[in-house]
Amino acid sequence: MVNPEARTNNGGVENRAEEFEPRPFENTIIALDVDGVLVNPLAYRQAVRSTITFFAEQIGVNPEDFLVYGRNKTPGRNMNHFEAEGIYDPWDVSAIIVSLMKLKKAGINVSNGEALDAFRNSSSPQSHPPEVILAWIIKEYRGVTIETMQDITKTLSQTRDPFKNEVTSIFQEYVLGKETFEETYGRPSLTGAEESLIITKDQSLIGDKGRKELEKISREGGMVVIYTGRPGLPPYDYKRKRVDGYPPEAELAVKKSRIGEPIGIVSMGSMEWLARMTKVSVESLTKPNPTQALATILSGLRGGTDMRVLMDAYDWGQTGKAPEDIQPFIGNKATLELVVVEDSPSGVRAFINARKILTDQSVNVELSAIGVHGASYEKHMAFARLAQEEGVFIDTNSNTSEGIIRYSYDVQGREENGSSKVTTV
Repeated sequence: MVNPEARTNNGGVENRAEEFEPRPFENTIIALDVDGVLVNPLAYRQAVRSTITFFAEQIGVNPEDFLVYGRNKTPGRNMNHFEAEGIYDPWDVSAIIVSLMKLKKAGINVSNGEALDAFRNSSSPQSHPPEVILAWIIKEYRGVTIETMQDITKTLSQTRDPFKNEVTSIFQEYVLGKETFEETYGRPSLTGAEESLIITKDQSLIGDKGRKELEKISREGGMVVIYTGRPGLPPYDYKRKRVDGYPPEAELAVKKSRIGEPIGIVSMGSMEWLARMTKVSVESLTKPNPTQALATILSGLRGGTDMRVLMDAYDWGQTGKAPEDIQPFIGNKATLELVVVEDSPSGVRAFINARKILTDQSVNVELSAIGVHGASYEKHMAFARLAQEEGVFIDTNSNTSEGIIRYSYDVQGREENGSSKVTTV
């Protein structure tokens, strides 16, 4: 948890007027994704495989027909195939694959690749993947029994809620380990998985040079905020209750990446808390929807992710009325620079949607992205398509450090050549 009072000199609006010379990264928010950017989510990859195997044994099908392996080139048999189509959440991936296993048990063979083809043809940028797959199954396979269809509907519903979705609950057992799972959700473990895969499997993806460049960006005015679909803790000023369902997965990953303390963390946990407070679905708040991106912007400007930041971000998206923090960027004033570091297009789309809200409010805003493809051709092409469709500059890189360093050097080069962005003094 980050206390914003300890961040008063890290780029907050109230301090910019005290600067006599604009710094290179003034008014710049760096939104860092976690999985595929800061850490290699080996824990989640393994948890997907373990969850598929667990349910395959329960259902009575061969898991090898559905398992997702990193180097498998068969369409739909690699997590990169799912992420390239905008299905980045391993909870969604697991639920979709389990639904296909249930179809097979009912006598209908549908491969992962066929499901991805259907998703590509039927989805929109705002789609929630399991809902698209469910609609496709209902439309295409009307011969399935009512009982089987009800079971599949349950599997593909509320995938972001481990309390209500059986697949997500099993996935969390593997990710957290027995003790933390039971403490978090107040239910007995069904898998017997003792160790947390996050602790034993995840690896940092950002090297020393990349970490040092991020530190330099922060010192010179940049506001580094974690922006992730990974579950995490609620706002730091929220009085927590026992068995509240907030696993510290984002926080553990940031610690593992060794990037130091960001200004704030806007995670799935943040959005889950907001969903509970506003009584809306979590899916309506998370990427590619703009609320999570708006919360990331406010977290950067205010220096932390507290309850007020999340509630104001929600109100901002609902009413279209910009918070006071945005006023310095309206009219002929400063430009708000948004830089999203992502490994999947959906996270960038959330900021594209947020940009529209900002521009409709006459905010001077510039959006760019650092696309980390990890040597995946599928991800590289997905970023290229997004850049062409939405007119946003996306610098694709094989790794995070390379992208951060290239971006930083480019900004500093523009500063030295006298083509820096507009700032306030």
